[in-house]
Amino acid sequence: MSILALRTLYPLLRRLEAQGLLASEWREQDKRNKRFYRLSKDGKEILKQLLAEWQSIDASLRGLEGIRSWN
Repeated sequence: MSILALRTLYPLLRRLEAQGLLASEWREQDKRNKRFYRLSKDGKEILKQLLAEWQSIDASLRGLEGIRSWN
């Protein structure tokens, strides 16, 4: 993973955890302590809402694409 990706990913994970959308725990794996993240109950609910919004946008765009094909 690139340094830029690490500088972007971990602050994002911490911010999502602070917002209550992720939960994390420390575990030992391969003789190293590692932090593991998972969606919280609130995170799952937000994901469900965002997916519904995305599906609506996608359907609208596909409808526009169908209109374009008539021209």
